[in-house]
Order: sequence, then C-alpha cells, then structure tokens
Amino acid sequence: MIKQRLDLICVAAAAAGFFGIIARADAHDTWLVAETQSVASGESVRVSLRTGEVFPISDVATTPDRVAEFDVLFGHRRSAIGVVELTENSLRANSTLADDGFHVVGCSLRPRLITMNSKDFERYLESEEARNALSTLRESSADEGPITEQYTKLTKTIVRVGQPDAADRGYAARLGQRLEIIPLTNPFEWRSGGVARVQVLLDGHPWAGVVLSAGHEGWGRHEYVYRGRTNADGEASIPLGAGGLWFIKAYHMREAGPLSDHAWESLWSSLTFAVQGDAARPALAPKEKATPAREAPSADLTADVRAITAVHGELSPYAALGFRMGKRALADLGMSPGDQRLMAVYRTPFSMPYSAAADGIQAATRTTIGRLSLLIAKADATELHADFLNQEERVTVQCRPRSALLNMIDRVGSAPAAEELAVRILGMADDDLFIVTRENAVRSGALAPDGEKSESADAAVAEGGRETRKIRRPIRMMGLSEALSAGCDTDE
Repeated sequence: MIKQRLDLICVAAAAAGFFGIIARADAHDTWLVAETQSVASGESVRVSLRTGEVFPISDVATTPDRVAEFDVLFGHRRSAIGVVELTENSLRANSTLADDGFHVVGCSLRPRLITMNSKDFERYLESEEARNALSTLRESSADEGPITEQYTKLTKTIVRVGQPDAADRGYAARLGQRLEIIPLTNPFEWRSGGVARVQVLLDGHPWAGVVLSAGHEGWGRHEYVYRGRTNADGEASIPLGAGGLWFIKAYHMREAGPLSDHAWESLWSSLTFAVQGDAARPALAPKEKATPAREAPSADLTADVRAITAVHGELSPYAALGFRMGKRALADLGMSPGDQRLMAVYRTPFSMPYSAAADGIQAATRTTIGRLSLLIAKADATELHADFLNQEERVTVQCRPRSALLNMIDRVGSAPAAEELAVRILGMADDDLFIVTRENAVRSGALAPDGEKSESADAAVAEGGRETRKIRRPIRMMGLSEALSAGCDTDE
C-alpha cells in the first residue's frame, strides 16, 4: 500500500520495432521516471526500473544482473541503491533522501552485443539519423557480412528534497555516465510554453551533433514532439508544449577500437522530468462523440495517489480507474471538482474490487454518496461503466472501461503488483483505458426512461456488442433523492 510515503517510480520502456522495418527486441529506449520529483527530507523512496513500449508504461522487468550502477548523487556524495524486489513488470529498490537539495538518481545497464547483417545495420543507422556513422559505414571497405554492435543504456532523473537554496545548482551535478544529459537551467522551473536547455556530455566532454529526441506521456509508441541535434557546444534548447511527464533522449553511435570484440558502439541516454502546466486536450463539441485524449492527465502522479488513498485508504487498480474516469469527465464537461451541478452514476457489482472505482470517482470529482451526487447502481461486471451528468447543461459523459484493461486487472496477483498496475493506470492515455461518449442527457441511452431506446443509446454500444444499460428514470429531470427511490440500482 502507498500510505504516508512518497514513491519514486523509475521506468525503463522498451521499444520493440522502433527501427521501423527492423524489429529489434533488444533495442530498448530506457527511462527513469519519478512518480514525484519532489519529496520531503527523510522520505522513503521506492524506485522501479521498468521496460515497455509506451512511455512510461512498463511491460517487462529488467533483471538485476543487467544493472551496472544504480545510485543517487548528492553534492559529492554518491550512494548505491540496492535492488530489493523483482516483480512481474519491474525491478524495485528502496532509498531514503535525507538532505535538502537536488538529488540526481541514475541507473546504468551493462553493455550488450547484437549482430545483424550490413543492410539491416545501414537501415538502422538511417532510421536513427546517425549521419556520421552512416557516412563511415558507406566509406568503409568492409564486406557485407554480419556487423556486431555493443549498446549501452544510461538513464537519470532528478529529485528535489525539501526546499533547496535558490543558488543550489545540484540539478546540474554530473553522474559521470558515458553519455549524459545535463540541465543548464533548473528543471523544476520548466513550464509549458517554455524551453528546456540542456548540454550533452560524451565521456565528460561537451559533444556536438548528438541526436536528441523529446516526448511526453500519453503519446503512442516511440512518438516524439522534438527531434534535433546538439550545437557546437553540445547544447540544445527544446521547446516544451503540454505539461506532464517528459523525457529527453540522446543517442550516439561510433566505431569501436581495433582491439574490441565489436565493430560499433552505441550509447543511449535519457533524462526524465515534469513540465509544469496543463496537459493539452482536444476541444469537444456538444453531442459529439468524444475524441480519445492522447495526453496522460498529470505532471505529478503523487497528487493523484494522495487523493485516492485519502478516500480509499490504499491504491488499487479499480480505484485508479475510477479516478481517471472522473478526471476525464470533468475535463469533457468543463467542470471542476466539487461542482454542485455534477452527478455521477457508477454501475458495478456490489463487491470488491469493482466497487473501489466509486472511491476513485469521489476522489477525482468530489461527488459523494452523502450529498447524493454519487450514485452506485448494481450491474454485472460485463456492464461496468460510469455516467457523469452536468445537470444544468443537460449533458452526460459516459466512460466504459475497455475489456482488455479489465482483463488485465482481473489477472493481477499480489498486492505489490496490483499497486504497480494502479500506478500504470494513472499514467496511461485515456483511449487505452476506456471508451468515452458525450451526449445530450435527454437523448442519452444512459438516462432514458425504462423501456425507451434512443438512437444515441445505440451509438454508445460498448466493445463486444454489449448494449448500454439504462437508468430507469431520467435522473437529470428529477431530484436526486427521488432518483434513489426510483430504482436506480436495478437488478434485472
């Protein structure tokens, strides 16, 4: 359980097939992602190293034997982080950050070798825009036999502890990674609409021409919002768009020395950070089917975790799902938490773990059973969904979880794995979590009187052909106390 504790989630996401036509399962991007970039002095910190296909979701655990260094740098003091647990999807460790200031957390994996034929290697260099390496390859007199490359992955993130002094530049401390991204300005002051200024060091020296990519949570596989190179001083200025969790990736390929057992060497480095500001979300017209959001909702998941655990007592997958449904509905309805015009109806089996989503909805929207603004209606697990109503505007947003997600939740085993999945859910894109529809409340199938069926209800049929269940009365048209006595918790 996550209680009285701020956790640092470090994520390594694997990119299967990111070479386009070359699907190299071992060619992984790597990310260290902090669930929160700021903690109080002395807080217990949990660190997870993850691998996956979509930033920052983890699918496969990195085994401990692959870790060369996993440590924290504060000033001139370096402390090792010990690996304590290998879960289904991540490698976890614990540490305590006791001193106020900026702590640089880094993880370096051991080098690995890969061999491919020369044509595939050339296409690989083209896809990564490794111009110098590509030129060298084409000028070489080597035959077209197999080519061996050694690749090394290096990651870092920065955690602020307490309130650092204004003159503290600990965020720019060098871990000494062979390829390292150094912030030139305070990353905790990077905001949406601003610029992230960084310098890339190769073996400790500023390096020109390093390929840089940048992206943020909520996007698809290996999608970037920026692509460029370092200048003559090894520096780059990266424009920051939407708020949320971001990463910068640096890549450098070069020939290996004559005594090496490989012909080429590649270095992959990343820096993750949170950009302050709202995540972008597409506008939504009335009576229009909602466009799935590509943005994950929060720059700092710790605030979400706190909100959920304050209501539910722990972090669970269904509570996280309810929270995300509530957040999405608020955004689409243009409402804020606690808005008196909002009512939520959650259809669920009257049993755990399904009912936990009601607590997540309450945490996100501040609707409550006591104020009769949150209703719980009985339904089968296959009918699970939530309706959110703006009673004044007569508009409803329905969030119906995707079958694949519910199956994933049902398969989760231990409590740590369930908690880890809940964190994943908080960071996933909306369209990976649920199907969203927005309609006029009068015509909505979710609000139609019993026995009626509207065209819009047909349009809201969920995955697998399941028909949308209907509340027996048009709740928006009556008092909430009346709605409770009107048989909302149907048991057909």
